[in-house]
Formats: sequence, C-alpha cells, structure tokens
Amino acid sequence: MTQAQRETLERVRSSAFAGHRGLDGYVCRQCLKPEPNHEPTCLIHAIDALLRDHARQERDLTQANAVLEAVADAVKGVYPSDFMESFPPVRDVVDLKDSFETANQRLEEAQAKLAKAEAENARLQEEREKLRAALASLVGADGREELDAMEAAMRLIPAPAADKAASIDAIHALMATLPKAAALVTEEGQ
Repeated sequence: MTQAQRETLERVRSSAFAGHRGLDGYVCRQCLKPEPNHEPTCLIHAIDALLRDHARQERDLTQANAVLEAVADAVKGVYPSDFMESFPPVRDVVDLKDSFETANQRLEEAQAKLAKAEAENARLQEEREKLRAALASLVGADGREELDAMEAAMRLIPAPAADKAASIDAIHALMATLPKAAALVTEEGQ
C-alpha cells in the first residue's frame, strides 16, 4: 500500500469512526464494533456515510439555487409557485414586493387626492377673489387706509343702525381678506 493510499484510508476511517477509540482501536459509528474485527464493513460504512453527506450537500445546493432563482423571479415581478413561496427568503421578497406595490398604490391615491384638493382650493380662492372684488365695489374702497376711513365715516353718518352694521361688517370682511402683501405693507407703515 502506498503512502497516498494509507492517508486516504486514514481519512476515510477517521470520518467513519469519528475519533471514538475503543480498547481495540477505533469504533465504527454505525455498527459500534471495534474496527479491527470487521474493517471491510466499516470502510463500506465510511464510504456510504461520505456518499450520503455528498448527496445531502448536493440536495441542499440544488434547493438553495432554486430558492435563489425564485427570489430573482420575485424581484422581477414573476410570482413563484406556492411550494417555492413556502421558503422564508422567497416569502420575504414576495411580501416586500407586495407591500412596496401597496405603498406605491396608496401614494398614487394620496397624490390624486392632493391634486383634487389643490384644484378645489384654487377654485375657492378664485371665487373668494371675485366675491371680494364685488364687495369692494359695493363698499367703494379696497385698500387698508381707505377701508379705515370708510369705517370711521360710516360710524359718523346718520343712517339706520342695520345699514351701518351691514356696511361696517362688509368693511371688516374686506379688511380680513386683504392680500397678505398689502396687509403687511400697511401694518409696517403704521
């Protein structure tokens, strides 16, 4: 027997006997008998164990490759079979993709609602400006100073109380709805 054959035999024995030493040397893992009494059987056991380990590793590798392919398909948008989805990495990717799509759908819905609200706001602003312009033409004043002077005049003019109250309320409404830039300029001037 050559040195390489002896080393190979020792590796096979150490994997088959797992380092358990009995009184007569190594003890076989499978039959639990000391090795010298039945060496050929124990070598068969060792080779069988190595082949089973190799087959298990190949099966695990094949399964891992299939899971990896299913994950890649799920990322691309191709949904895996129920069997492949039973593996946690595949299920996690599918769940993430579904929640991402749900979040995108909710975002699109929110953007549509926002656009609708902005359009409604613009319409109301336009309507407000029309009503303000109509009220300003009825009162006869639009600027802050003109409105202050008009209010003072309305309080002094002899007129029915209901007419005075309506005119003063209209003046206050115009003051409250002054454009912000105009309101700031007149406040800084005071």
